[in-house]
Amino acid sequence: MFPGIKSIRSASMLLIVAMLPAAAQTPTGGDIFRSWIGKTVDAETAKGAKVKLAFANDGAVSMSGAFTDTGKWRATDDGYCTTWQKTRSGKEECYSVVPDGRMFLVRVKNTGELSGRVAHP
Repeated sequence: MFPGIKSIRSASMLLIVAMLPAAAQTPTGGDIFRSWIGKTVDAETAKGAKVKLAFANDGAVSMSGAFTDTGKWRATDDGYCTTWQKTRSGKEECYSVVPDGRMFLVRVKNTGELSGRVAHP
């Protein structure tokens, strides 16, 4: 009936698709954690205790609020690891970080157990 209509429609669809912005990459847990470095973040344990975590640029970390402790942190591909002076008797534990709406979930890496939630800094 109208021979050029089909090809015009296809060309229009290609043009529209080409104009759409590229999909943003989802940040990894490691990317999210690195955005906390040099900041103090509000956190809540899985049992509801409120704490503030301060991740210093030099690898030091401190916790204040319901619990207080100091230690060291290191970044991983999907989150971070901490070694506290008092907590866990100084044994390192690693966590994965995943977005969850307006918060980030922090899970113990080797068990998947929820450790807590961190607010966007």
